[in-house]
Amino acid sequence: MNCKNIRKLLLTDYVDNETSDLMRKTIENHLLDCQNCREFASSTKKAVFDSFSEVERFSPPAELWHKIKEKIEQDPKEKMFFNNIYFFKNIRNIFILSRFAVVLASILIIVSLVLFIKNSNQNVALESQEKENIIYLVSLDQEISSDSDSGSLGTSIEEYFL
Repeated sequence: MNCKNIRKLLLTDYVDNETSDLMRKTIENHLLDCQNCREFASSTKKAVFDSFSEVERFSPPAELWHKIKEKIEQDPKEKMFFNNIYFFKNIRNIFILSRFAVVLASILIIVSLVLFIKNSNQNVALESQEKENIIYLVSLDQEISSDSDSGSLGTSIEEYFL
């Protein structure tokens, strides 16, 4: 095992006594052979353990431990009740957001319908104007064709000069 892996283990599992016996022996054998890793282990021990050696150990009040124990041993039905309360609060929040989304969607639909209806009314007006123009042009064509049957072009200037 290389020094990098040993140092990594020294900072994590070895310090916490979480290594297997075989791994612990491997690390200790490496420390016997490697001066740099031995110094690293020593400085790590000083930083991690010795800095807290003079600190007074704090014990929380017995009442606090009792409350923690009660919470852990709490009846599952009671836990379900509290979970259901949180569930319903979450559902309520979802519906509040959903209301906003529904209102926004409704407004968008109404605006779209108004624009569509306005556009179709303009199309209807244009179509009726086009029909009137076509009828007018057809009537002009009919007048010209009826006048051409009589030999005249149907203008007053023509009549003046002829």
